[in-house]
Amino acid sequence: MQTKVPECVSMALCGEVWTDPASGKKSVIGIFEDTWARRYPGAITKFWIFAELLGFAGKLPITVRLYRRREEHPLEEVSRLEAHVYSKGVDVLARFELEIRELLIPEAGAYLLALEIFGTRIAARRLLARVRGESS
Repeated sequence: MQTKVPECVSMALCGEVWTDPASGKKSVIGIFEDTWARRYPGAITKFWIFAELLGFAGKLPITVRLYRRREEHPLEEVSRLEAHVYSKGVDVLARFELEIRELLIPEAGAYLLALEIFGTRIAARRLLARVRGESS
């Protein structure tokens, strides 16, 4: 069993990942880091996590964690999802595409969406939950 942690060379939160049927090329559409709701708790009803990883072959477990960022507790886990990522070879770029159909956000504020393999964080993106009508 492989235990080496791969390198994440890119990660995006986006509205859609589209694959060109003729070429197989990927297009990441609607990259975001802010989400809006009229009130909280609220949900992001559909989005994708797109990441590219190097340095492993085969199938690896990957954990997606949503952390709430607070001054008194720097990172408080809010949600967790388990998935797998696949690679054809150590020198082959593995694309991780995960559609999230609903992610509950408990309250407005700053969050961190992280990818972890074997308990090691390999990538993270900030997610700011805002109340609709608030100014920037």
